[in-house]
Amino acid sequence: MEITVQQVLDALKYVDDPDLKKLAIQDLQMASVLYPSSIDALFRLSERLEEAGIEYVDAAKVAAVRVLQMDTMNHSWGHADRFLTEEQLATMRRISEE
Repeated sequence: MEITVQQVLDALKYVDDPDLKKLAIQDLQMASVLYPSSIDALFRLSERLEEAGIEYVDAAKVAAVRVLQMDTMNHSWGHADRFLTEEQLATMRRISEE
């Protein structure tokens, strides 16, 4: 059975180990650096930063604002395969405004 990245990220929502959560954040930060046009990596990073607690709130906001900017660019350039869903947009708007 193959485990996907999404399954690992979903499982981390139920993990109470702060060190494991920090490692996940570091991996997502690296993915965002290696793939700067990946809206998915930055979206997941913003979510994980928000979930990590108060010390990461500012970083989560910055990532969420960047995700929203990328989504606007993707729409203007016609990259339909990179559009956020309405639910994802709502999540990023909520994080960016907190």
